[in-house]
Amino acid sequence: MGWLFGWNSREELKTHLLKEQNGYNVLDSALTNLGRNLWVVFEHPHKYKFICLFLLAGGKKDGFGYKPVSEDMGPCEVDCPLRFFELAPLHDQSGTYAAKWRGRVKAHHAKKSVKYADGDEVLVHGDRFKIVGRYKRSYVIQCCKTGARYKCSAAKMTPAPKEATKPAESEAPSE
Repeated sequence: MGWLFGWNSREELKTHLLKEQNGYNVLDSALTNLGRNLWVVFEHPHKYKFICLFLLAGGKKDGFGYKPVSEDMGPCEVDCPLRFFELAPLHDQSGTYAAKWRGRVKAHHAKKSVKYADGDEVLVHGDRFKIVGRYKRSYVIQCCKTGARYKCSAAKMTPAPKEATKPAESEAPSE
């Protein structure tokens, strides 16, 4: 499905998306990704519950719009609040798009919740970095090769394996 535009403000669009439509009740909602992802738990009139993502976009030319992506489409986004899974239990646990997507969401949140300390070494995109501090909710990391410093969220880092230390070469007496 494509994008639907025509709202004058983000709030007007959000109000439209969160009102009851065709008997579907909104049980919970959350904005993530700096307000670009609106996650909603809907309840079907027959009490079936599911999660839907509304990708939000806005501009000066076309106004504000959205693209709906239900969980059975297997969204690419993984920042859905975990509390939504309790509100809308998955009925079919087998290899559906929704089951695979929920697994990716849980992995994202588990990775994001790892806490690092100054001096810990991590991998980001295959390169080794050292944690040198915090900046708001991110970490300040320093590249072990170049010394360059960057901001990085915990979700993008993995603990670096300990480097194998070479055994010290024993000094054999020279003849």
